[in-house]
Amino acid sequence: MSATSKSHLLPLIVALVVVLCGALFYYLQVSYPFLFASFSKRLTQPSEATTISPSPTAPQAPTPSIPTPSIPTPSKIPYILPTGKQVYRFSHGDQVVGPKIQTLTFDPLDAPSGTKQTITLEIESVSPMTDNSIIVSTDNRAKTLNLKLISGDTTKGTYSVSWTVDDTHDTIYSVRYILKSTTDTYDNTMYLR
Repeated sequence: MSATSKSHLLPLIVALVVVLCGALFYYLQVSYPFLFASFSKRLTQPSEATTISPSPTAPQAPTPSIPTPSIPTPSKIPYILPTGKQVYRFSHGDQVVGPKIQTLTFDPLDAPSGTKQTITLEIESVSPMTDNSIIVSTDNRAKTLNLKLISGDTTKGTYSVSWTVDDTHDTIYSVRYILKSTTDTYDNTMYLR
């Protein structure tokens, strides 16, 4: 190629790069409008410190209006809980310390406000357990419930608590387990909603 043909290619390459960048920007703006929401607000709404006064002789161009994307709000009930008695089996890695839940039973899991629910845990521990409680968090409150040993012993036993559900659990429903032994504590939360 001669030097003159190379000099004619340079503007063509620059124009091609500009067109591709513009196409990429347009694609991103259309496909992901939330990425440009704050930028579009700055374009359409001047800040308090900035005042724009139009020139009396210049014709006014319409202000571009890019709609702000609507952020979806979560539904009131994200998903339906399984009904009735539900049994969960646990497994733990070598790194987990403290008492370990083997089986967890909710009877029923979907207990509505004003009804009785029984929560039963089969727990194994290397050292004797000293204190076992759970914190049930619902839509408007958190309630601490103390587990009672109903069979076995403090190293391998079944613990249970029955309570009257006193709140809804339409959007928040979790159970935090605080299981203490003479050597370690297992503190973990199970999110049901």
